[in-house]
Amino acid sequence: MHVSDRKFATVFGLCVTIVSLCSGCAVTNVSRMPMSERDLNFFQPNCRIKEQQIAMLQSMRQSEDEMLFAGLGNIGNFWTQITDPDGYQRRQEIASGAINKQINWNLQHLKHCS
Repeated sequence: MHVSDRKFATVFGLCVTIVSLCSGCAVTNVSRMPMSERDLNFFQPNCRIKEQQIAMLQSMRQSEDEMLFAGLGNIGNFWTQITDPDGYQRRQEIASGAINKQINWNLQHLKHCS
């Protein structure tokens, strides 16, 4: 009975560890969620508040890891293309780098403010 209790505890511990690690992958940092590519396309640079807009745009920039996890999230949760098309599209925009391209475009316009 001692051996089976130890095996159960080991297997249960491994399962809990794996589930806790996997559940962390599904969490999205909502505070870092960028504007959509469409919204960034219609962004209006304002030279009077240039520094604030630059800070806002820089805070929305997606890292390589965020782009990778967005792509993997779409691959791993392919059914969200039907169940959550907006979320799927947002992750696709992040994974493809379209968000960062729009941010760069807007920063380029703000760079030429006088």
